[in-house]
Order: sequence, then structure tokens, then C-alpha cells
Amino acid sequence: MLKKFSGDTLIEVMFATGIFSMVAISVVALMNNSTSKVQAALESTMARNEIDAEAEALRFIQSSYVSEINAHVDDSAYKNLWYAIKNEATTDTSVLEFAPKTCAELYSNEGEVKKYGFIINYHNLYTTGSNSISATGILYDGKTSPALFKEAPLYPRLMFNNQDKMYSGTSLAKNMTAAEGIYVIAVKDIAKTNIVEVGGVKKAAAFFDFYIRSCWQAPGSDVPTIVSTVIRLYDPEV
Repeated sequence: MLKKFSGDTLIEVMFATGIFSMVAISVVALMNNSTSKVQAALESTMARNEIDAEAEALRFIQSSYVSEINAHVDDSAYKNLWYAIKNEATTDTSVLEFAPKTCAELYSNEGEVKKYGFIINYHNLYTTGSNSISATGILYDGKTSPALFKEAPLYPRLMFNNQDKMYSGTSLAKNMTAAEGIYVIAVKDIAKTNIVEVGGVKKAAAFFDFYIRSCWQAPGSDVPTIVSTVIRLYDPEV
């Protein structure tokens, strides 16, 4: 006598397969979303580190010059560099707004990077004795070195010797080859751009606001990610 075996129908199998597929797709999507968020958080941290490094470089240059003035040093090592940074400052208030629709617009010919942006190679901030430091090799701006400023293919960073490594072998890498997705804009104290002194009229500013900005396309986002800060430094001669 033949025994009858009962099994799942084709419809039941398809239904079970559909449920399993939906669960698997949801899990994979959740994992991808979590990975994107972790990657975005890591990139924001790296961008913040670069911004902090630029801020500390600016503070170091200004405070070093102030110390030299207070110490009555005849041959000021950081005077030329501080003056070069002051010359980068603008009074254009349109740069105060920072809400780009794309990072590319910042790097266009009419973008703020090529018009007002600059970057400091903080690996070259050193001096021996009272030797004066020039801006060459330290200060780069978008007007004279536009090829140095590039959109960030990954996250905002400074490139040295075409790499993102801090050291080349055992030596500190000092040849900056690119500033990807990060730049600085200096804005003068507009109310005091002309100060009358005994020797005549000298263009000066009581303080400068330095806007340190970064822009890049984070993973899983269709809008640019922007991280920025502003620091205010006072001119020791005003």
C-alpha cells in the first residue's frame, strides 16, 4: 500500500522565499546604512583635525610675532609671514555666507577658493635663531597657486609628496602638493580698515576673522558635507 506524503505547495514555497528575501534585503540595507554613517563620522573627524591644525598654525604665527614684539626682537622671524597672511584678507562680506549647493562651485573660476582662499603648510613652521621666515613654502593662495587647491575625492586633507602620510621615511614631509577640500578665508575688521597714524594713513585692521572651511561628498549623501569654524586674531600693531 502506497503511503501519501504531504509537502509544501509551490505557493507556500514562493511565499516563504519572498519573506526571506525581504528580511535579507532589509538586513543588508541596514548594514550599508550603518557603514555609511561610520564612514561619514570618521571623515568628519579627519576634516576637523585638519581644520584644527590650520587654526593652531594661525594662532602660532600670530602669537610668535606678538612675543617677538614684546621681547623687542630686532629681527622678527614671523613678521613677514604675518604680514603676508594679513595681505590675504578681504572686506567682501559675501564670503560670510557658506552654504554651497556643490563643492565644485567653490573651486570654479568665480568661486571663493580662487578669489580669497589660502592654506598654510604647517609642516614648515619652524625657525632657527633669528632667521626671518618668508611665506614661500608656507602660505599658498588660490590666486597664485590655483592648481594646489582641489576638490576632495575622499575627505578634506593636505597632501605631502602626493601622499597623505605625515612622514616620508623618518623625516617630516614638508613638500605640500595639494589641499583637498579645505581652505581658509581671512576677513578684515571692516570698521577699521583705515587707521590714521602720525606718519600718515596706514591700511590696517584691528582684528581678522579667519574662516576655515571644508567641503566634500560623504558616502551615502547626495548633498555636500561641510565642516567649518572661525577664529579671531588681533593685529599686535594696531
